[in-house]
Amino acid sequence: MTLAEAKPAAVQTARSLRLPVAAALIVVAAGGLHFRHASARYGRLLESAPLPKGALENLPLELPGWTGTAFVLDELLARATDTSDHVCRIYASSDGLPRASLFVGYGLNLRDLTPHRPEVCYVGQGWTQVRVDSTLLPLPDGQELPCQMFFFRQGDLKPVFKAVLHYYIADGARGPDVSWLIRTALRGDRGARYAARVLIDADVPEGPGGAEQSVESVRRLAIATAGPILDLMPHEASLPSVHPGDAP
Repeated sequence: MTLAEAKPAAVQTARSLRLPVAAALIVVAAGGLHFRHASARYGRLLESAPLPKGALENLPLELPGWTGTAFVLDELLARATDTSDHVCRIYASSDGLPRASLFVGYGLNLRDLTPHRPEVCYVGQGWTQVRVDSTLLPLPDGQELPCQMFFFRQGDLKPVFKAVLHYYIADGARGPDVSWLIRTALRGDRGARYAARVLIDADVPEGPGGAEQSVESVRRLAIATAGPILDLMPHEASLPSVHPGDAP
C-alpha cells in the first residue's frame, strides 16, 4: 500500500516507519463493514457540526520537544477513512525517542467511526494484538487524557512490534474506547454533535528498553498534542472527560 499522492519526502519517511495510518485504512474500509452493519441498530446519526475543510491542517508541526512532517493521503485512502476531515503527521522527538506517527480523523456519523480502531485496523493488516491497557495521562492543564495503549506484533522468525495509543473525542469530552463513543453518542435526546479519533503509533526499536522507549514516545506526543487537537474541535459543547471504566 502506498501514499501515491503524498509529498515525496513524507512518503519516504512514512514507508521507513511502516506507518499503518495509510495501510490499515483500506482494510478497515472493507473489514469494518460487518461492525457498521451491527451498529446500525443504534439508529442515530450524529448531528451535523462540520469543520471547515482542511481545518485540522492547523495542527502545529512545531510543538515543545517535537518537530512534525505533514503528508497527504491520496484520494482513495482519504475516502476510506470515513471522515469529513483528517490530518496525518510524523513527529520526531528532540530527546531521541522513536519517531511517532499521528492521525486525527473527524466525523459526523457514529457508524463511520466505530469500525476504525486499532483492534480492527492492525489485525486486518496482519498484526497480532499482544496487549491492551486503559490508562490516564496527566495533561498540562490539570486534566487527564483517558486512552488505550496497544502492543502489536508482526512476523514470527524476526518479529517487529508497535506501540499504539488511541482515544476518541466527542463534544469536547475525551474517552478511551468505542463503548464510550457509543454511550456518548446516544446519551439523552441530543446525542453528540461530532466525534473524532486520535491514533498515535511508534515502532519498537530493537534492543533492551525498546518497548519502554516507544511507549514513552507515544505518551509524550499524546500529551503534547491533546490540547492543540481539542482546540481545533467545535466548541458549542463543553463536557468533562470520562475516565476508563466509568459507568454510562
